Amino acid sequence: MKKIIILIFCALIIALSFIKFDITANFGGGSAFIIKGAVKKETAVSYGGISKLRSSVKRVKIYNEKNEYACSLEMDGVSLQDVLALAQTEKKADDGFDRDLDMFVVVRGKNGKSALFSYGEIISAKDMNSITVTKSAKHIFPHKHSDLSQTGFDMNRWTRADGYSSLDTKNCASCHDGKEQKSVYFPEGFCLFAACDASNARFVENITEIEICQAPKMTLTPEKDKENMWCEKPTLIFSGKNTVEITIDGIKSLPKFGHTENTVGMGKGFHGKLAYGGYDMAQIIKNNMQDKTETAKMYVLVTAADGYRSLFSAGEIFDSLYGPNLFLADTENEKELQKGSGKFRIFIKSDFFVDRSIRSVKEISCEYYK
Repeated sequence: MKKIIILIFCALIIALSFIKFDITANFGGGSAFIIKGAVKKETAVSYGGISKLRSSVKRVKIYNEKNEYACSLEMDGVSLQDVLALAQTEKKADDGFDRDLDMFVVVRGKNGKSALFSYGEIISAKDMNSITVTKSAKHIFPHKHSDLSQTGFDMNRWTRADGYSSLDTKNCASCHDGKEQKSVYFPEGFCLFAACDASNARFVENITEIEICQAPKMTLTPEKDKENMWCEKPTLIFSGKNTVEITIDGIKSLPKFGHTENTVGMGKGFHGKLAYGGYDMAQIIKNNMQDKTETAKMYVLVTAADGYRSLFSAGEIFDSLYGPNLFLADTENEKELQKGSGKFRIFIKSDFFVDRSIRSVKEISCEYYK
């Protein structure tokens, strides 16, 4: 009998050794969202999983659907980069480029709102916590606000993303009646906040899913001689149809900007202190696009003559806290770009790493995600 029990116990231990426990499983109760698309494994993320990741606190002004101020919060969140790492990005199809800098991420909420981010701005940003998924939040009260402890309301309470339903604000309605004082508002569920944006346009409430997407397959034939590659007139393409050639004569009337950076790459490290001079890509795109209002769902895919490519979101191009952020440069250290680098190159200010800087720009494709 003892031998049978020992054999059963050993068999159980062996069986358990093959079981993979997912830390993102929905233990602890509450809401969850899905990470899907170009990932190794579609993953459900709940408070139990996200609470294990490092977090930081940010002050956030929240706006309603009419873009009117709703409330101010302190939000404790984790970087979107760390959240995506739970599912591990992996391209599902060969798109002609062996890096992940040409992918983008779409975050969707229950109210139908979505926001698009380039994968590059998530993993390359100077501030690793600039794009965060919030796991808990609390209201910021003016210091002259009356003490609410007598009503049973804890003004210092942090409300978890999966505990929205437990927040009781009915005692606030006597003052915050929506007339003299705005009604009390508190966002529901997991929220995404982009501190790198000038506006609140990419704030997503009550996240339901995050999808990692691949850009279309490369169609141009890469040049093999990287030392001498050159493109005199890059092509600006809108939705694969309307095309415009970019020339110095066509953009020289635009304001010219300069930016100096100690450039560091993910692979080779320090590249040197470089000063670029060039033109704001936001202005170049707007001057040539037919529909100048619809940019929120746009992404811009830039391809070099040798096939290297990087993708940029509309948010980092048109709505950056840095102001003009993505440049089409034609000078380096006050000299015109030479063969192997020019006639133009792309440079983005908000990145810590220089890996999305594209030499010898050949194609700039503006696409809309549906």
